Amino acid sequence: MVGIQLFISNLMVFAVISCVSSKSFSLSILGIFIFVLPVQGQDIVPIDQVYDEYKEFIKTVRLFPLLNKPDQEMLSAAMPLSNKYKLILEFDDLFAEYEQYSVKFIHCNADWSQSRLFPLDYLSNYNEFPIENYDFSFNTRVPYVHYNFVLPRFKIPGNYLLVVYRDSEDDIVLTKRFVVFSQQIEMKENFENAGLSRISGMTQEIQFTLNYSGSNISNPIQNVKATIKQNQRWDNAIVELRPTNVWETSRIIEYRHFAMENQFKGGNQFRFFDLRSVEYFGRNVDKVDLTKEIPVATLQIDRSRNAKPYSEYRDNNGKYTISHPVNAEYAYTMFFIETEEINGSVILAGDFTYWEYTGEFQMKYSAGRNGYFKSIMLKEGFYDYQYLVNSKIHSANHLEGDHFETENEYEILIYYYSFELNTDLLIGYFPITKNPRY
Repeated sequence: MVGIQLFISNLMVFAVISCVSSKSFSLSILGIFIFVLPVQGQDIVPIDQVYDEYKEFIKTVRLFPLLNKPDQEMLSAAMPLSNKYKLILEFDDLFAEYEQYSVKFIHCNADWSQSRLFPLDYLSNYNEFPIENYDFSFNTRVPYVHYNFVLPRFKIPGNYLLVVYRDSEDDIVLTKRFVVFSQQIEMKENFENAGLSRISGMTQEIQFTLNYSGSNISNPIQNVKATIKQNQRWDNAIVELRPTNVWETSRIIEYRHFAMENQFKGGNQFRFFDLRSVEYFGRNVDKVDLTKEIPVATLQIDRSRNAKPYSEYRDNNGKYTISHPVNAEYAYTMFFIETEEINGSVILAGDFTYWEYTGEFQMKYSAGRNGYFKSIMLKEGFYDYQYLVNSKIHSANHLEGDHFETENEYEILIYYYSFELNTDLLIGYFPITKNPRY
């Protein structure tokens, strides 16, 4: 299996307490795992990332379902165990010469610690897949090679980490998270207590019940847990959510929390810009300088929306689309938000930043211009984005505002701990939308 150098977080030791009597117990250390998701309140350590030595060359990394639909590239990286459809990985290499990249997969528990399964437990083939599909860019100012790889079939549902490497397993290029689900239960969203999230006018809560009459689940109060994602984000996901009630006779599991364990900040509709063509650019792009070797696109000036009322319009919930795999240009895109300096850092955020809270997407403050700026090389396309704040004083949405009316996508992931396999299995996957726009 891939060595522990693949993971980039703190070592944590798991212990199991075995009761030997009502007054005594023994402690046995089972092993060491590496966490790749932080405990809430800790610094965010992303694993959907391009590694530092490759960030200059590897661009536009995406993992999405292969459905032959126009909007497939904006859908979440979740695939059914039945293999009804697969996922496809795409990325560009600006080095512009063919490189031999390979892919391997790591099965993880619900908390993204590495499971104890061997690759042959969850794969039918040897865990080394060369990326053989690629195309060279055509008639672009910045030459690049576009790679794509269709994921294989998996034998066990759960969390997976995709790892792309070049010459050896130690030479990691990028990593991406995805899930494989087996729909063994049914879910119903509850709206009875929806009004509680509107008291502050800032949050959205997710209440639901599960029907497991068609599944052989034992002790669900202990062995079933939920993860809830907002707009396909892992950085602010609610994890390890336990049931509030279990009705054994009717085979019903309830998630009716009242202490904000199931609440998200509502946020705001995403900002967006239309750069599907550097020559014929669209909304929220101020100008494009085509005299440069690499085009420079300057977006219109943004301002804080914190004190403004909610404004309804359609967005793509943080996602982006690309004009063409191999004909699209790359351009330096200039972002600027006019605001006083904040006690903390301002992060440019969206699916194209992998929701990283690191230096690459941290904006710089200009006292002369009274605002924060950042330049990112992006491929021609249509992009959603926001400005998030990392501060001990201000909330993450300090520059965007929070509203319960905001249209947000959510994914409810239900995990069941299998004693036989000693890992968490994803037995239910349910996407829902709050305040949908039809």
